[in-house]
Amino acid sequence: MFKLLNIEDLESLARVIDGELKGENTHFHNLVLDSRLPSKTSVFIALHGEKFDGNIYCSEALSNGCCAVITDDPSIIGRSILVKDTYIALLKLAKNQLNHVGPKTLAITGSNGKTTVKEMMGRILPSETTVITKDNENNEFGILYTVLKIKESTSHLILECGARKNGDFDLIAKYLEFDALVLINLNN
Repeated sequence: MFKLLNIEDLESLARVIDGELKGENTHFHNLVLDSRLPSKTSVFIALHGEKFDGNIYCSEALSNGCCAVITDDPSIIGRSILVKDTYIALLKLAKNQLNHVGPKTLAITGSNGKTTVKEMMGRILPSETTVITKDNENNEFGILYTVLKIKESTSHLILECGARKNGDFDLIAKYLEFDALVLINLNN
């Protein structure tokens, strides 16, 4: 569950993600990834992966109480925001959050040692105003989830960025800007 900063209603959410609002505007409080955990003030985002399609859970999210869903499936019935790609919508939300708060951002990548460096940086910086990647949530989804955890008071953001193949983070690099990038232990 993520609190989206400076976005309070569905119309402003649709503008940020370049989506089309289907249904009436309403206020909401958070974004959810799990269709089983909504409230009347939640918006569910139907993400896709290699082995899952969030669109199949949109009806469940709405019937469980979500005020709306973000989907790329035009056949979804109910209050929704239709986008071309839900992952791009998530990237746009992370960019909006990062730009709104403006913390000093450090991205750490390499073949090995990323977690150790991330944890060391997390210990050096003030814990009450620093957000770091949780555990090894360092893939194309985990990085965005970490960005969405920042608050108005966040002064530093430390991101661990793992990559399985060339191009894994091309989209993230296109949408998010980092103050510094650390490359460690590059092996073939």
